[in-house]
This record gives sequence, C-alpha cells and structure tokens, in this order.
Amino acid sequence: DENNRWIVMERAKKITSGRFKQLMNGVDIINFYFYIKKYTVRRDPLFGFYINPEDEEKLDNNEFAQDLIEMINNFDLETGDFGRPSSFGEIDGRLVITDYGLTKEVYKKHYDQHRYSR
Repeated sequence: DENNRWIVMERAKKITSGRFKQLMNGVDIINFYFYIKKYTVRRDPLFGFYINPEDEEKLDNNEFAQDLIEMINNFDLETGDFGRPSSFGEIDGRLVITDYGLTKEVYKKHYDQHRYSR
C-alpha cells in the first residue's frame, strides 16, 4: 500500500527434495546446504563440509547459490533453514526461497534456549 505496510509476492509451489535436486541441476539439498555453510561468513569451523567435487563445481557456477550466499553474508542470516526443502518453492520452473529472514539477532531474541535458563 501507499504506506509500505504490505509485501505482495507470487505464491510458490511447494517442492520435495527430489524436485529441489531437479531444479538444482542434480545437486541434492544436503550438498547444497553443506556448500552454503562452507561459503558463508559465520560458518562453523567444526562442521564437516565435504561436498562432492562435481556438485561443488556446479554450485560455483550456479547463480541461485551464489546469490543466496551473498544474501546470507550481507544480511547476517542464519543458514539452518536452507537445508530443508520446505524453505524453497518453485515459480514457473524456477527455484525460489520461501522462508528467510532469520538473522542472528532474531534467533537470539526468539529461539535461543539460553535466554530461558537465566
């Protein structure tokens, strides 16, 4: 509206992990998630990031993966939801993100278990 209170967006079709793999040129969601974790700013140094080299090369050249990494790094997003097919959808044969916005600040405020132990 004129006061910028609403966001209008297309409705994305839900996808399965199999459809995710089709839309990502054969890369499954687990390797995609490991790749995202490997190349984002707040990566966990203890987390194992083995990605099969063929999939890593595909993702190195994948605009969607590169744009997502840039978005995560620029907006301090948490990465956990990007390992689930439910965080993605499909519009006109394109993979889209349907669940994002969990920043470190939002996580601490609403989800961090340590806040309940005080």
